[in-house]
Amino acid sequence: MTGALLLLVLLAAGAGAGAPEPTPTPSLAARADRSWEGMLRRQKGLALAGRWRIGTLAFKEETFRWADAKDPGRNLVLPAGQIVSHRRVCRDPGGAAGCFEWSFRTRDGETYVFREDGWSDGRSEKTREIFIFFSAILPDVPARTEAGAP
Repeated sequence: MTGALLLLVLLAAGAGAGAPEPTPTPSLAARADRSWEGMLRRQKGLALAGRWRIGTLAFKEETFRWADAKDPGRNLVLPAGQIVSHRRVCRDPGGAAGCFEWSFRTRDGETYVFREDGWSDGRSEKTREIFIFFSAILPDVPARTEAGAP
């Protein structure tokens, strides 16, 4: 009986040896390719020429990109793995309308803040879309909605 059991174990172990390995399915972040023009990025510190810079926010190949419309020296490129949390700020506590700001925090503690150009006129479509997009492609990254005033 022991020999038969050993034979069964050996046969079972060898049964999968010739089977091909399953191909891993790429994550949503790996397949994501999206950009938003007309986004404002808040500058840190004293900003004599204006606190908000206009440019394009993009996500492709698991990398976050910010391209400043006028000064390439202000561009930002970060791997998605550096993002540890993100949030949106809305006038409505439930986040149903008036979400004027989206931001994220990185592993090194930096916070990057963005608004849609025209946010002061009530525009919030891009901000809402960006929050939903990042929540979908980075499901393990904590996301929250906060109530606030501009």
